[in-house]
Amino acid sequence: MPSTPLGDDAAAPVEVALAMVGAHAPVVLSRFAADGTVADLRGPLLDRLGLTPAVIVGHHYTDLDLPDPLVACIARAMDGEPAGTDVSLQDQDWAFEARPVAGGGAVAVFTYDDETVAQDLAARREELEKLAALVELSADFIAMAEPDGTVTYLNAAGRELVGLGPHDQALGRPTDDYFTETGRAKSQEVEEAVRTRGYWQGESELHHFGTGESIPVSVNSFLVTSRSTGEPLALATVQRDLRARIAAERDLGRRLQEQRRIAELSRLAVTEPVHALMDQTVSLLHSRFPGLRCGVMQRSLDRHHFVTVSTTDPAADGLSSRIDPATVSGAAVTQDRTTTSADLTTDERFHATTEAPVTGSALSSPVPGSDGAWGVVEAVGAEPRDWTGADIAFVESVAALLGAAVRRSELEDALQHQALHDPLTGLPNRALVLDRIEHALARADRGGTLLAVLLLDLDDFKVVNDSLGHSTGDQLLVEVGIRLTEAARPGDTVARLGGDEFVVLCEDVRTDDEAAFLAEAVLAACSTDFDLAGRTINFSASVGVAVAAGGAGSTTGILGEADIAMYRAKRDRPGTYRIFDEAMRGEVVGRLNTAGELRSTLRGKGLDIAYQPIISLATGRIAALEALARWTTPSGTAVSPDVFIPVAEETGLIGELGSQILRKASLDAATWQGIAPTGVRVNVSGHEIRSRTFYDDVMRTLELAELDPALLGLEITESVLVEEGHGTEEVLTRLRDSGVTLMLDDFGTGYSSLSYLQRFPVVDMLKIDRSFLTDEQKGEAVIQAVIGLGRAFDMKVCAEGVENAAQHGRVAALGCDHAQGYYFARPIAGDMVPKMLETWAPFMPA
Repeated sequence: MPSTPLGDDAAAPVEVALAMVGAHAPVVLSRFAADGTVADLRGPLLDRLGLTPAVIVGHHYTDLDLPDPLVACIARAMDGEPAGTDVSLQDQDWAFEARPVAGGGAVAVFTYDDETVAQDLAARREELEKLAALVELSADFIAMAEPDGTVTYLNAAGRELVGLGPHDQALGRPTDDYFTETGRAKSQEVEEAVRTRGYWQGESELHHFGTGESIPVSVNSFLVTSRSTGEPLALATVQRDLRARIAAERDLGRRLQEQRRIAELSRLAVTEPVHALMDQTVSLLHSRFPGLRCGVMQRSLDRHHFVTVSTTDPAADGLSSRIDPATVSGAAVTQDRTTTSADLTTDERFHATTEAPVTGSALSSPVPGSDGAWGVVEAVGAEPRDWTGADIAFVESVAALLGAAVRRSELEDALQHQALHDPLTGLPNRALVLDRIEHALARADRGGTLLAVLLLDLDDFKVVNDSLGHSTGDQLLVEVGIRLTEAARPGDTVARLGGDEFVVLCEDVRTDDEAAFLAEAVLAACSTDFDLAGRTINFSASVGVAVAAGGAGSTTGILGEADIAMYRAKRDRPGTYRIFDEAMRGEVVGRLNTAGELRSTLRGKGLDIAYQPIISLATGRIAALEALARWTTPSGTAVSPDVFIPVAEETGLIGELGSQILRKASLDAATWQGIAPTGVRVNVSGHEIRSRTFYDDVMRTLELAELDPALLGLEITESVLVEEGHGTEEVLTRLRDSGVTLMLDDFGTGYSSLSYLQRFPVVDMLKIDRSFLTDEQKGEAVIQAVIGLGRAFDMKVCAEGVENAAQHGRVAALGCDHAQGYYFARPIAGDMVPKMLETWAPFMPA
């Protein structure tokens, strides 16, 4: 309905229908206004009646020269009662009917008084009544108005839409009364369109007469004209309430916006830290539930409390509260399912707490974590609220996205922890402790303090693995980690570098003495007995200490210094500590130089060999010669085996050195056999025996030298038996089966144990260390014990370090089979051996 006379309701539907009937049916139709004036006169039979609209329209029906029966019928219709009569006009019999019109006035119809016309009129009248009922019952706003804009008809739906009651409240009003200011502003546009095109389509705003509410509507306004004359008859409008459509569009837009924000949250959940998502999560919840308190609460580490990490209520941010299953949030997290309450006042499942007000409503959904619910997202209102399925689905989707971010973060944390921590002990690993040392150096530089790095290595840890098993060894490492952590100061870092090496990083150290005190605490922690696998084990560790000032060293540098000091402690006395000084670095540099020169010698002319005879105490003759490696540098300096052998072992040159000595000694021994069938004894290291090719290398060397395997003896230390395990046993057995003699060197100084002698029955001889010859009382008892063991295991016994006749006589009297020492002969060069063999006189005890 336009907001101008042309855009009001136009003619009532009855008038429109009458206009159509008057234009086409064989009748004359007249319409009377409520005041009795003739408002319209039309029809194809006007000429027969002798009536002219220009003369009749606008005059009161009583002022017209009409027969009395017609006047009476019109009067009855104006009073609301249908009436009809027959009348003769212009020499023609006419049927006349007058009917009242809703809202006032009447319509009258002249037609021929014959059967055809009567039937046509009845049909037209029935159609008219149907059309009127259709318009009245329509759900749309339908109105008609005079061309001047006065409303003449408004259907029931229209009256209800704008808050009007009976017809008398709606009719007679100007169309502008029905519109808001916004709607009236379109008046000129509507009027122009209807006058020029006959219709207007668009949107406008109606005004509710009761509440003042603006009602958005779609509008179709059109001009009703006479088909015969083209004269405007009425203005008609059909309008439809757009509030539901606009609300649906707004809801759709809101949901699309929610989906976009959920998609953005989903994207961020894959990349952003969890804490960065909290405010966005709350904002997303609040966009759905404006006016409600929305928040995210995280479960504490003890699993018994909530901590509010983000909320729309600033007063609640950061608050901690105990998880109570009798609250909505508590039930959600403990039952791990979405929980709602439409009215907390009447909901007997819940009671009032700081999280749940006495009145109101709440919706809480658990945020899934890797170990049950991580926390909850929730919306809490001060008033009762019926939570819809869409509300619940929305909150659950937000909780699921946040849960995905939580699980991703937990996985990343676990992977980072795994990457930076030792899987056995849970301590920081090498990568993490190096990073902490780097930061500690920077802090020490800023604070002008010292830091100390303590590097600890367990002494003889391999013995535990080989004797008690690797699981027991792992238990020991875990226990050491625990003890070190307990011994360290708060804030110190205890880390495992790998194997049996641990690091303790100590910051804010004031002096070297304080670093020494810390080292003593660490050693004390390791000196107490360990209860492992049902056994009590006493263990020790060696510790190297490096102290540095901020800016005075690098991460790897200070760790390297601690490593140098630790190895110095091991060499000096296992179970102690040493603090790094520059003299140690000089030793290391010297050892590196020694290693370089040794490598050049081995790959050049090679080492020399000196031979010392092993005497049969029964005959006094030479039973064999021990090959002893000798090294003289190009500058003519003789380097002691006590120096270059450890260097060779540390640098991996021992295999090459041993192989070279074995080859030379075998070739030399082959040349002696024409003088006397004398064997040769060669020392071998654990590194050589561990080699998978060692047995084949020995056999190939014997074949190359054309030396009988029975003339070759290999000397090994007790530590080789203890540390090398099953592979050693297999190699030694194959060598023994091939005829090679095996000797256990320096017996009694290391891991002397019956279990090793039982485990390695392939050993042919025990060599008693020289140290037992210098102690006449205790040494003699040890020698007797070793000889007893040899007899028990069918092994020969050789005494080393015999330097005088008294020692010669004592070992012979105790029952040793062989002896070796300066008393019999000093080591000599290989080219002097033939002469020694030719001129040797038997040595017999005095």
